[in-house]
Amino acid sequence: MPDGPYEFYHENGQLSRKGTDTNGKAIGPFKSYHENGQLRSTGNFGSFKDLLPDGDGDRLNTLIDGPYERYDENGQLLRKGTFVLNTECGEWIEEGEAYIYPPCSGFFVNNQPAMRILEDNFLFGIAFLFIVIIAIRRRLNAPKRKKKFAELAESLGMTLVPDFPYRSRFGFGLFQTPEEKRYSTKTLKNLPTLPIFTKTKQERVTDPLIGDPEKFGLEQEVTVTILEYVFNQGKAKKMQTVIHISDPKLDLPYFSLSPQKVFSKAVNFFTKEKDIDFELSRMGTEFSKQFLLKGPVEDSIRLFFTEDIMRLLTTQITIQKKLCLQGVGTHLVIFEEMKSLSIDRPFGGIFSRRPRKKHVFEEYRFFLDQGMEVYRKFSESSNNNI
Repeated sequence: MPDGPYEFYHENGQLSRKGTDTNGKAIGPFKSYHENGQLRSTGNFGSFKDLLPDGDGDRLNTLIDGPYERYDENGQLLRKGTFVLNTECGEWIEEGEAYIYPPCSGFFVNNQPAMRILEDNFLFGIAFLFIVIIAIRRRLNAPKRKKKFAELAESLGMTLVPDFPYRSRFGFGLFQTPEEKRYSTKTLKNLPTLPIFTKTKQERVTDPLIGDPEKFGLEQEVTVTILEYVFNQGKAKKMQTVIHISDPKLDLPYFSLSPQKVFSKAVNFFTKEKDIDFELSRMGTEFSKQFLLKGPVEDSIRLFFTEDIMRLLTTQITIQKKLCLQGVGTHLVIFEEMKSLSIDRPFGGIFSRRPRKKHVFEEYRFFLDQGMEVYRKFSESSNNNI
């Protein structure tokens, strides 16, 4: 078939289809027509496959890529929407009903269809196609992921946040739904001003689970939340699983506690940050060897960190080598240093985001139990200081 415009006709002589041909292959915008002359469909071919009508005059052996419309013989609109690589995306109208498919964001560059980019730059096109496939796959996996979170919440005695979608993340939530963005913005405003929550302007929270006070044996005004905190560290994006407890009866001094590292003393010397040490007892000495404790009001911190708290953190909490605590007023935040307990696979699943094995439920349960043990001891100390 020569290059340039092409036309097919029905047996009654009416135009069946017209478009443009390049190197003997169909490419670019096309229109097809019913036998009575009414417009049947209009769209864009985004590949260089052979032009082969399939018999009903509507489809060709190629990929439709871009805006698409289809009409019946009376000119009534049947379908209208956007294709990416023969896959529906975004908002569609089908026989008068509205449907929502995975979004088309990022599938067009300078108003060029995705397949046209493949032609212009093969390597870029392959990478772009790979990203598109990943995004679509994660969107389709969203219902399974939400079900997995529901099972996790039930096993922990917690509940899902009703309006949060729990969809599969793409690029650590780089592309957020409106529901995710609203929850993240609202939650960040209500979180206390602590070192962990003041890392970057690009911070966000996701995948929240809310504790049931009755199942936790707590008073109704106490809230326990597990969430994933996402932030930038240099050029890398990091995730951190965090337990946030808010209790009106807590009265915590502003403090930050983290594991003592080899060079912690040297770093503190140069940054002029003081490590609050307890050296008047054997337990205090052991505690100070294991942890780095900081805060602006040293006397209040010393009064709050009793022998019982130091004993708990030093000998009874089995994650003490990674345990980090931060608190102020009615808020206590508990996390393991640079650790995420996401139900998604930690690396191989960074592309597939398939649910991890059951053992992640046990990791969540263990982390939550350790965190609640710390909270209860802090609550006792807070009540004793009133």
